[in-house]
Amino acid sequence: MGMKKENIEKKTCPNCGSKNLIKKGTRKNKLKEVRVYFCKDCLKKFSDSNFINKTYSISQIVKTLSYYNKGLTIKEISEKKSIPTSTIANWISEYREVFTMIDLASKIRKFKEQNKIIETHKYNHGVIYLYQHHKYKLENIAKKSFPKLYGYLYDARNGKIDKNIFANCSSRASEVKLNIDEIKVSRSANNNSGIAKMALELARDNKRRHWAVEKVLLENDTITVATEVPVYLDTAKSSMPFLRTLAASEGYITGHIDILQLRGDDVVILDYKPEAAKEKPLGQLFIYACCLSRLTGLHFAKIKLAWFDEFDYFETNTMDVYKNVMKTFKK
Repeated sequence: MGMKKENIEKKTCPNCGSKNLIKKGTRKNKLKEVRVYFCKDCLKKFSDSNFINKTYSISQIVKTLSYYNKGLTIKEISEKKSIPTSTIANWISEYREVFTMIDLASKIRKFKEQNKIIETHKYNHGVIYLYQHHKYKLENIAKKSFPKLYGYLYDARNGKIDKNIFANCSSRASEVKLNIDEIKVSRSANNNSGIAKMALELARDNKRRHWAVEKVLLENDTITVATEVPVYLDTAKSSMPFLRTLAASEGYITGHIDILQLRGDDVVILDYKPEAAKEKPLGQLFIYACCLSRLTGLHFAKIKLAWFDEFDYFETNTMDVYKNVMKTFKK
């Protein structure tokens, strides 16, 4: 059987990040023939979709660990996927620091006896959005620490978000721009980026990148509680001049938060952005924060704004953006 055609332009060197690559033939492992690449910048070879020396593909590893973190035992996964139990056990040990839900797997199995782990609701807001939340995390993290947010997320799951607001609204958070240079933004390569790098191996094309990253984070890290969260704001009820300038005639502005995380005492509004280093979506994320604050009573001081890809993670404080916006509109 011939090699599946690959688009080399989409690949990057795992050693230096360069796209200056050439193909250097193939080699065989126990399961299949894999392409070998050579990086013309760092002069190193690599193979298997940016991950080196893996008998199984990264997508197989991700799917296996996701099964484990959704309550299946090693034996059940082995029977389902025809992978040796020893191999699965090794993956659990190797990826424990990245797929942090592994530490809660035994609790998830017990919770799963009477509960569905991932709950969903499909919204037609012009296009289809699939809201999802992780029930175990909601019950064991959000319910006590963020009760109003907990209630709102269950409303979203039960289809109680008014679809007419979204269907009739022409003002979208994703279209809002804020050019603020003096805001302090921290940059790091944290666990979200590590998971994203592996999650992207599930994406068959660019259109499925968001889906893959959101899915793997929700199922496998301990702080992601919901994805594609619908939010809205009636700007007539806001005291912020900035918001009133954005609304169209219907008075609302709407959006969908890619990823919602609960990290200690903070709520993190997180957006996956390919080539995140070239982005600064402060306007979009700030509108999400305004909507979420109005809907759940969360203070801006409790909300962080962040965006990331498989290489970088950027984060700033909502309060810093708010102060800058208010100062600008007072001039």
